[in-house]
Amino acid sequence: EPMDQRLFGVSINNLKDALPHVGVVNADIYLEMFVNGSIIRGLAMYTDVSQVEAIGSVRSNRMMFNDIASHYDAVIVHAGGTSQVLNQAGAMGLSHFNIDHWEECNYSFRDQERIQARYSYEHTLFAKGPGLVELAQEKGYAVTRDPEKDYRLTFTEDATPAEGEVADTITVTFSYNGSRKDTTMEYDPELGEYVYYQYGMKMVDGKTDETESYENVIIMMTNISLNGMYHVADFVAGGDGYFACGGKLIPMKWHCDGEDSPFYFTTVDGEPLDLGVGRTYIAILGGNPISYE
Repeated sequence: EPMDQRLFGVSINNLKDALPHVGVVNADIYLEMFVNGSIIRGLAMYTDVSQVEAIGSVRSNRMMFNDIASHYDAVIVHAGGTSQVLNQAGAMGLSHFNIDHWEECNYSFRDQERIQARYSYEHTLFAKGPGLVELAQEKGYAVTRDPEKDYRLTFTEDATPAEGEVADTITVTFSYNGSRKDTTMEYDPELGEYVYYQYGMKMVDGKTDETESYENVIIMMTNISLNGMYHVADFVAGGDGYFACGGKLIPMKWHCDGEDSPFYFTTVDGEPLDLGVGRTYIAILGGNPISYE
């Protein structure tokens, strides 16, 4: 639907011990990737974050998130970060802020149920969507979208690839220096969406028990290197990938016109690729394998 709010991207803790997610089921786009060493995190992107009461758990910022935010003119919400990452965000002129507080405030809280259940401290911080917009305004950040910004996304009611191969189960393997993590997307024909599984568990919202599922599954293959200890991707170069919707999958190409331009997707023949109306999962891989059946 037409949107007039600025995108907000929230740094999501995706370690097994930090689950379940909260509020990720409401994200319009959820991107998953290695961010440093064997640490894998998500960036949950919202077109209207004010509608989401709780999001998290929230962790610190990373260079990959800075880069993605620059492509989408997004406000980054995080739990701090190292001087290298935060200095980079400042040098790039990004809108971002730290919500890491022990006591509850209008934009974040520590989940008392998790504290009582003896979750680690870093797994207990959650954002309050309405308060994030208020905090952004207090900091002087724009909270409405730039009318000149083209996100290069087009949608259709049924984006099932006509020539696609059957892909009822898609397994995405993230691997780095001996570390491995699998994400599995299983197509549910009743939902008409892919249900998200990881660590051998079906992802459901920790507050509402809603199933975390996606209309579109996109795998972006790219060159990933290190800047200090942080993973960085050559997003401007574009690359190969896969697109799945409606239980079928095709190879595709993804593109980017510059540091401030969003990603866009085409068939391998260069035809524009429409996404299905709904939520989108994106895996960013450094040439790691996927399998499907």
